[in-house]
Amino acid sequence: MIPKSATNSPYLSRITINSSSGGGGGSAGWQEVTFADGTAVGQGYGITYAASPVAGFEHRLTIDINSSTNYLSKALAAYVYFDTGETTASLSSSQSLVMAVRIECSIDPTDVIVTDAGADFSLAAFLANDVPNTATMGVWSGAFYDHAFAGPRLFATAHGDFSVDTTIGGGGSQITTDINNDLYQGPNIIIQPVQTGTGAAPLLGIQRAMTNHWFDDNSAAKSNVLDNNSIQRSPFGGDTGTGTIHVGGMFSQFIRNAGIAQSKTIDFNIRYLLAVQ
Repeated sequence: MIPKSATNSPYLSRITINSSSGGGGGSAGWQEVTFADGTAVGQGYGITYAASPVAGFEHRLTIDINSSTNYLSKALAAYVYFDTGETTASLSSSQSLVMAVRIECSIDPTDVIVTDAGADFSLAAFLANDVPNTATMGVWSGAFYDHAFAGPRLFATAHGDFSVDTTIGGGGSQITTDINNDLYQGPNIIIQPVQTGTGAAPLLGIQRAMTNHWFDDNSAAKSNVLDNNSIQRSPFGGDTGTGTIHVGGMFSQFIRNAGIAQSKTIDFNIRYLLAVQ
């Protein structure tokens, strides 16, 4: 039994994992990507990347006032990644493979991420066979702050597929949690792998991801359920791909209501699980 994660996250502090040292490849238990491990790429954004000064968080990323034409794009979104070193080939023959990525954050309702009605901020966890802009297999999944409506902001889903540069967001998959009272603490994505090829030459693919979101009710009444457990399914992530498993977070914003985007800063952790048998 792996001990409960020693973290400030109320989500991971509730997780225990049974594992053994058998099998080939993969790591036992959740692994943390430290600031020293992470690499940040701005792509369509000017960024500042530093160790977080906030206790309990490893990473701080600031994006400038630039904006995208979509919620998230693998070619434009800023991202922080870590190369796990696990090859798709080493994982392709695993009889049992569990893959998950978690972004931990704590976005307060008073943060500019929430209050800036001129731009919708997006964030997602991802797992792919390379860095986002060159990956050919994998998925990203998370959420964006939707400012299309008056009153309490809605936190809506956003997810996409690395085999093409596609994003699905909003629509009927909005999370109706009142974010004026809640601290949003990030998405957790569980990846469904697929094995193709033959027994002699198996190939690893990423089928899709299932995602849930953690909210901490910050209201005096504590009237909301803490774990929203809103499940979303990402699109197909690609049959096969070579390379090594990369994990991390993607960040973006796009103009809303003909506004002007403000710079945004987020403190966060990246954790991942690659467990095989």
